[in-house]
Amino acid sequence: CFAKPGGAVVHARVGGGDGLLFGIAPAMRMSGLEPGAALKERTGMGAAHSRSRLGQSLVAGQVAMALFLMIGAGLFLTTLGKLERADVGFDKDRVVLVNLDTDASQFKGPALVGLCRRIESRIRTLPGVEAVSFSMLNFGEGTWVNRVWPAGVERKEANATIAGGDRVGAAYFETMGMALMAGRGFGPQDRPESQHAMVVNETLAKGLYSQGSPLGRRVWLEGQDKYDYEIVGVVRDAKFAALRKKPRAMLFLDNDQERDADGLNDLVVRVKGGPKALMAQIRAVIRAEDPDLAVANVATLGEMVDRSLGQEKLLAKLAGFFGALALLLAAIGLYGVMAYAVARRTNEIGIRMALGAQPRAVLRMVMGESLTLVALGLAVGIPAALACGKLVEARLYGVAAGDAGTIAGAAAVLLAVAAAASYLPARRAARLDPLEALREE
Repeated sequence: CFAKPGGAVVHARVGGGDGLLFGIAPAMRMSGLEPGAALKERTGMGAAHSRSRLGQSLVAGQVAMALFLMIGAGLFLTTLGKLERADVGFDKDRVVLVNLDTDASQFKGPALVGLCRRIESRIRTLPGVEAVSFSMLNFGEGTWVNRVWPAGVERKEANATIAGGDRVGAAYFETMGMALMAGRGFGPQDRPESQHAMVVNETLAKGLYSQGSPLGRRVWLEGQDKYDYEIVGVVRDAKFAALRKKPRAMLFLDNDQERDADGLNDLVVRVKGGPKALMAQIRAVIRAEDPDLAVANVATLGEMVDRSLGQEKLLAKLAGFFGALALLLAAIGLYGVMAYAVARRTNEIGIRMALGAQPRAVLRMVMGESLTLVALGLAVGIPAALACGKLVEARLYGVAAGDAGTIAGAAAVLLAVAAAASYLPARRAARLDPLEALREE
């Protein structure tokens, strides 16, 4: 029981802690009423405004929060879309990657090389296969890091160029769809006893020889003192580490010349149509040649790239869910506040219409009040989103934290939903019968 001397007495009966907690605020508010004022109060515009001020403030806050979350969702969705469309430098959709565990094979040394050549030859004859090659590493599997020195340069760490490396087969670039920008790839002329060949990407070519062509130039690799390498070709840059990172300097060595078993870890197969249909046949060929040769994984390079975006997809889904939820709550809150305001102002609206106000003018009045709340929410939400943009900037790709298009799009969606939510109460007000409205108390 709450009482004020000389004022109204309010009894609040509650059950349990929840009822007591949520009943205190309304009871305290009612205990502050003056009897005279309460008896004289009418449901006019002033009373409606004073009683709905808290609700309007909450709705404006909901709108600001909804806009904040929607901008975040837009940024993360844009980031995901740009990463999915990023140019990786190779044909990820038509290349199947087979990871092999050569340590489990019964073949070793030269016999293992012969086994892999037979597997390569048999898979090449499968219907729908365009090219096949073994390699050491592929997308998302890291790189072999090297220090490289142009011939004639003192081999000191300060003079070295850092590059990632890979050992590949002769048909690797054709299989991966990596375009040759100059020179040639590896071929039958590159034998173990001949001059060792190297293919570099555009970034490494510029890093070693900023002026002039790198073709025919010779370089040294760290840890290799027996011979140098001749650059025979330049391939287009490709992303092997991650989609977010720029292509790094890369060099490729011919595994037929190197005779290194590490170059037989991965088998890449380029197909004409859908790669899924050939996966079972590729497994069957490998099993027929050596039942002990374990296949760790079979997937398209597109699937490998897609798996690398797991964190970005999770962020986009969570941000999208919370943005949509906040938008729904803001729409419900706006509808509730405007419906309550129209109900409280029925008498006032009836007077306006009796004095000549047209239904269209009443509709504009109610809609204008609704959009004013939205405008207040936008005025708070946009600066808040810009202020917090630096916190998520590291998770973005191809879009700025303060991207005007994303902010404008989120604001436009919010305005459209807010207009739809407030239209029903506004239409109800515009359709009031003046005579019935004037009888309302």
